[in-house]
Amino acid sequence: RKVWEKKERTMDNTFLKAYFFYGLFLRVVKNVREESDTILKNTMNAYRLLGMHQKADKGVDLATLYNETNLVVRISLQTDNFGKIIAITNNVFDHFGYEASAFLNKNVNALMPDFIKSRHDDILKNYLRNGKESGLNKNRKVFGLHRNGYLIPFYMYITPFPHLENDYSILAIMKRVSFREDILMVSPTGMIEGLTKDIADNLGLTAETYPDSNLATYCEKFTNINMVFNY
Repeated sequence: RKVWEKKERTMDNTFLKAYFFYGLFLRVVKNVREESDTILKNTMNAYRLLGMHQKADKGVDLATLYNETNLVVRISLQTDNFGKIIAITNNVFDHFGYEASAFLNKNVNALMPDFIKSRHDDILKNYLRNGKESGLNKNRKVFGLHRNGYLIPFYMYITPFPHLENDYSILAIMKRVSFREDILMVSPTGMIEGLTKDIADNLGLTAETYPDSNLATYCEKFTNINMVFNY
């Protein structure tokens, strides 16, 4: 009961799954009906609330495109400034922990985790070469990298921003995901490439130690599972 009272308001999907299966375990294996019924009822109610919350959080759309809480990044596509941030809203500190001046004239990759950085320039170049990018004028989910070293889930809307006198660029309009998400990114070999802070705390990892950690250390069956997905 104390665990539930502490966790029930966190909107933590990972905890809800674990707690739900614990309730099933008590009911089916231990035959402890009263406690299991309470746990199952609580988790199902919490799942309904979580689903309503997630459905209401639609991300960035035309109606909320220029909401003052959104983070807006203008990225140059000119040859001499390719991929560089030429404007960024001051609320970047609220999202990433840096002042806006730290990112000006830096490659937009500075906002990204390493596993995305290596591919992002190619995405921009492909857009310039073909004039097509499936992510333009659409709402999609991406990940930023906070100053503390952990992943931050965002909704992002990208749109062209031509300026005849100065620069051809694109705008990335980003909205923080409002509900908690536990994310763990793993390479094909099992190396942890990125994670949100709550998962790091649960695994006893820090931003300094997780880049050298393999998920197999924390999950004995991961190697067998990974072989199936990468066969």
